[in-house]
Amino acid sequence: MSDTTVSNSMRRMAARLAAVQALYDIEMTTHDAAYVIASFTARGGTAELEGEKIAADPQLMADIVRGVAADGATLDGLITGAGKSKRDVGRYDALLRAILRAGAFELSKHPQFDAALLISQYLTITDSFFERTEVGLVNAVLDAMAKSLRPDADLPHAAPHADPHADPHADPLETPIGDGPAEG
Repeated sequence: MSDTTVSNSMRRMAARLAAVQALYDIEMTTHDAAYVIASFTARGGTAELEGEKIAADPQLMADIVRGVAADGATLDGLITGAGKSKRDVGRYDALLRAILRAGAFELSKHPQFDAALLISQYLTITDSFFERTEVGLVNAVLDAMAKSLRPDADLPHAAPHADPHADPHADPLETPIGDGPAEG
């Protein structure tokens, strides 16, 4: 797929994925925001979506990474406040933290992007790494945050990736993953 045929939505989706990967890199190494952004640019500014390299929006990717790096404590407070369990963000898996922080940053700092589409793209990213329980958690947290930060946003009631039988507020580290309730 060439750059000219890639939609702006796909470029933003690729930027979000690249930002999540960069945030994970920052947390797992001694790299800083400038380093991971430069590495992203040196690799061609792409992210792999469904086995295909897609040119990412480099400005959005850099904005997310810099914003999360600069304002992580505030974002963690938003995330903790949005979750039903009020679980400390530090107790989540590093990749899940990166997804939640990137989503929180965008919901709070990028009002020009549709909240429902933004959440949907972060759910797609989550779904590519985790099981449905984590997808439900990300959906619940970002949805609650969007309702708080953007009360006029038109948000769907359930995410297409989430298990309709799962408790979206359940703690993914304490909830067993299964096929939903038994038929009776």
